[in-house]
Amino acid sequence: MAVVYKNMGQTITASQAQMLKHYNKLYTNSNGEITKDETYLDGVLATLSVYRYHQSEESIVKELTKLNLASFGIRTIEAYGSYKIIRENIYRENQFVCRTNTLENEQGNTICFEEIDSVTDQPLYEYTSKYLGEYVDEQSVYYCWFHYKEDGSLNYCEFNYMHDYDSDEFREDRISFIKDTFMLSDAMFEYYLTATFLPPL
Repeated sequence: MAVVYKNMGQTITASQAQMLKHYNKLYTNSNGEITKDETYLDGVLATLSVYRYHQSEESIVKELTKLNLASFGIRTIEAYGSYKIIRENIYRENQFVCRTNTLENEQGNTICFEEIDSVTDQPLYEYTSKYLGEYVDEQSVYYCWFHYKEDGSLNYCEFNYMHDYDSDEFREDRISFIKDTFMLSDAMFEYYLTATFLPPL
């Protein structure tokens, strides 16, 4: 079993991880598949997510219940073109509470994150986030975070949101700047204008 450390999707060393407030510790099996993802905040294990391949969810819940964790997640992976969809069922105090979906590109960067209502099984668009650009570290430029309204329409886009000194917000009246800056196709520009989870292939 191999261990990989990541911060915002970027691989880092164990020593770099120890100096960060937030990082992930991923365990992989001999096939290179991720089996476990531990999220650390301020050096303390905050959440644990286990990847489900062949075993049943019930058997995993039974095993994780023995650990007396405040919360845990069980994930499955599916392919969508060159993208990867990670679906996660989240449990708190050993009870299922909600489901989330994450879309990653080939580089492992998050493109879209959405939360699914446990009653209606529909996306809660006001909690959907989309990302555009390449994140390397907190100095990364041209990195965007998109926020949406309850109806799934664009609320605003935070441009260079990691920076206090040159960040900006773009709403519908100025959002064409994002299309021009990133040279987005019409189809991909439309994708970022709504909370729709899957992009065109």
